[in-house]
Amino acid sequence: MKWLGIEVPKWLYNDLKHSKDILETSVRTSVMIANELIDFAASKQIPIGFNIESISNKKDEIDAATEILNRISRRLGR
Repeated sequence: MKWLGIEVPKWLYNDLKHSKDILETSVRTSVMIANELIDFAASKQIPIGFNIESISNKKDEIDAATEILNRISRRLGR
């Protein structure tokens, strides 16, 4: 992510760096953050949307992006 210019909190960097399955940790963390944003938006009655995409051509990374989309879509009731 660093090469994309994305800065992440140190706790997240460490979680990903020391994860046995970085892809699953990334999916779980992304969904956790999305859920927090959904809850906050709902409490303030703010409309919310997400842009979820993979910037990789690796099947497992594309599948992970699809999994994130599916989990968030279910949470939003779509």
